[in-house]
Amino acid sequence: MNTHLSPAGIELRRTGNDGGYPMFTMVSTRWHGIRRPKNIIFASHAKPDLRFRSSVDNDIEIVVGADGP
Repeated sequence: MNTHLSPAGIELRRTGNDGGYPMFTMVSTRWHGIRRPKNIIFASHAKPDLRFRSSVDNDIEIVVGADGP
């Protein structure tokens, strides 16, 4: 599998076990030290006030605003 993923700069690595089964994660081989992407899913009518702390690392901060509690 890694032979096919290598041109894209990705490698499949065993990262642990879960219930006796191996767990694998796709890891970038090009940029070391970068954190994993974050997913934001909104399931409410109120929209949080978001601020980007670092656009490079995709770090966000949720700030309580007019729409917040």
